[in-house]
Amino acid sequence: MASELEISQQRLGMRGAGHRAQIDVAQKRQARGGKPLTRLRSAIDPHTLSCAHRCSLFTCQDVVAQNELDLVEMLDLDLAQVRLLVELASKQVLPTAPLPASSLLGTEDDDSGTHKRRRSSTRLGLAEVDQLLGGGLLSSSILELVGPAGVGKTQFCHQIALECGFRTKPTSSVSPPQDDPLPGVVYLDTEGTFSAKRLQQMAKSRQLSEELTSVILSRVHAIPISTSTELRSCLDQLEGIAVRISARVLILDSIASLLHTDDEHVLARQELITEFASFLKELADRLELCVVVTNQVTPVYEEDSDGTGYSTARAAFGPLWAHCVNTRMVLQLLGSERSLTIAKCPICPVSTFLYQIQESGVCVVPHPASGPVPSNYLDLASLGTIEAVRSVDTR
Repeated sequence: MASELEISQQRLGMRGAGHRAQIDVAQKRQARGGKPLTRLRSAIDPHTLSCAHRCSLFTCQDVVAQNELDLVEMLDLDLAQVRLLVELASKQVLPTAPLPASSLLGTEDDDSGTHKRRRSSTRLGLAEVDQLLGGGLLSSSILELVGPAGVGKTQFCHQIALECGFRTKPTSSVSPPQDDPLPGVVYLDTEGTFSAKRLQQMAKSRQLSEELTSVILSRVHAIPISTSTELRSCLDQLEGIAVRISARVLILDSIASLLHTDDEHVLARQELITEFASFLKELADRLELCVVVTNQVTPVYEEDSDGTGYSTARAAFGPLWAHCVNTRMVLQLLGSERSLTIAKCPICPVSTFLYQIQESGVCVVPHPASGPVPSNYLDLASLGTIEAVRSVDTR
């Protein structure tokens, strides 16, 4: 006959197996499209979320499927907390009601309406480009700056971080607002190129007050990352950091140095890229962030139909990553000039601008080439997913 200890161990094993089965069911439901309960992390307290996970409620569908009184007993929470949880989960589960196009007239260019186009008030810092983008960078989206080394990608990142810190004209020397705290910036530095002194130099050249400059610098949170392992560890904490500092912009400079590893198989790297892109898109959508990512280019040798060879510089990671990006800006060195090309954007046409890097930051210079990009030096194959700078090679 089994001893009392053995019986207790068997019962505990059965309970553990049952709990694991519940977790497996919840994870499978989430894999089939269930929205994770962590989407509500910024709206509910961590204790409520912890209680839900302890009871194997991992998706918003799991919460909505339960009765409120049952949830009170299961989670050991009061009715008000449970009703808030159910209300927030229901908004994630229920689809947005369709609206006729006639009801959307007049609401697409302002801040009203359910289907409004979400924009952050953060600017790129180039008036001509910001105007083309409708006033600023799109929130809940991924902006990619791609180009060769030395073209100024990091300078753009510093300028965006600075622009996020103030809402007034760049030439004003105002003090920080007391009743409206400045938004934060999370700056993931993978190449050791972040410079607080450069931010300070930009602010000083724009005649910002020392007080406002100090506040802006305090809102830019730089995180040095040198390995893929450190990146994965940082991603686990990234949402909490962004919520705590009320971040509006997440900058990753650069993605290529971490994901472009030679010792990984192609399929493993593709899975890593897909996983990382999905995380960034979900985080951007949930917290309404503008995610800014810099990317490098890789050289490729190709031939025309007549056998003429030429070298191309394509964005790293290929079409898989390119389709995950909402807006792609290609930075190029054209002789002694630098150009910015909006190669992919949901709200504006393909356009190009020349720019210079000055003490105050990046600025556009007048040139006659504004508008569609000349096809002789920029290849926009696959609807902007591949960019190539051509130079004819005489073999």
